[in-house]
Amino acid sequence: MAFSIMVPGVSARGSGLPIVGQYLDGMGTFPARNLLALYLLQDGAIGEAFAGPLADRGLFGRHGTLIAGSMPKRTAAGMDSYGAGDKGWMVDTNVPMDGSFTIGIVAKSSQVQPASGFPTFWGPRAHIASVPLLDGGVTTGPILDFGVQAADKFNAALYRAGGWAPDAGVLKDLLHPVASTTRTATGVSYKAETGRWVMANATHSTEWTDKPAGDALIALGTTHAFGATRFYDGTPSGELNLAVVYRRAKTADEMQPMLAAMRATVAARGVQVA
Repeated sequence: MAFSIMVPGVSARGSGLPIVGQYLDGMGTFPARNLLALYLLQDGAIGEAFAGPLADRGLFGRHGTLIAGSMPKRTAAGMDSYGAGDKGWMVDTNVPMDGSFTIGIVAKSSQVQPASGFPTFWGPRAHIASVPLLDGGVTTGPILDFGVQAADKFNAALYRAGGWAPDAGVLKDLLHPVASTTRTATGVSYKAETGRWVMANATHSTEWTDKPAGDALIALGTTHAFGATRFYDGTPSGELNLAVVYRRAKTADEMQPMLAAMRATVAARGVQVA
């Protein structure tokens, strides 16, 4: 394992010393600069219900706590919502959502979801008081969720109060059939200064600007939450394999080392990752 030690106000540039820029964990090499938390979803006994906490394998020990009502089950590759009735599960990372950020997840949706029942894998803790999400907070204030929805495709999309994010912010036809065994590594970033959003995976990316939505999200004074739960009605059928949070916004190109590390880490568990 390698890690970086960062001292405020002190720079190694020009010192002749190497600048440590990587965090090593298992098969993946994660960029360390601005890394806030890394969850490998390998906690607990395979096949058993998991009660938490979810270990942070990053630099700061931000271990995740299960949100009320959560019922995850450990699988060989991650945490599944199977066996959780109609609830699913979410974890509060205790990582502040207070400015620019980049998040990454590896996940899969396990079966075709109805239009009103797609799983949610990421969102603001303030709108996830308990699981299931029921209305997802859409009618009570700003929300930005990362979910999947389609009859035959795993489409990454952000949602916010009052409806969909701009069409430019919806990744379509880029991943895989929902019922397949393939997991997908996807990143989302937001730059607070400009309101710029970016979504990317190994082969596709899209960008759009929506500063009001981002400002409203940050104004919640909340934290990042990850998991696999339903958004409206329906049974959640998703598996989360890995989640990571960075403090700064990354471009689509800058996300690629992170995404590569995510794919390598989860693929080492013997599953397919796109």
